[in-house]
Amino acid sequence: MSDVINIEDLKRLKELKDKYLKERQSIQIQIERLQGQLEVLDYYLGDNITNEWHGKPPLPNDKIQDIYKDFMASYNPEDYKDK
Repeated sequence: MSDVINIEDLKRLKELKDKYLKERQSIQIQIERLQGQLEVLDYYLGDNITNEWHGKPPLPNDKIQDIYKDFMASYNPEDYKDK
């Protein structure tokens, strides 16, 4: 004798399955969004920032003097005060 399947039970099971699939998709989207944010934070907190800055040698004195001569020799703080 074959099993008799109740149509109402099948409808209820399909509705539950659809509900859980939608919930799973929503959670998957949240996971992907959070992974993207995590990648950005890892980039900012990673070793590349400290290595990039501290890995560079300091400027030689003659280069510093050239920069000062080019940009600061004509600097007059009085030009920027309110009159």
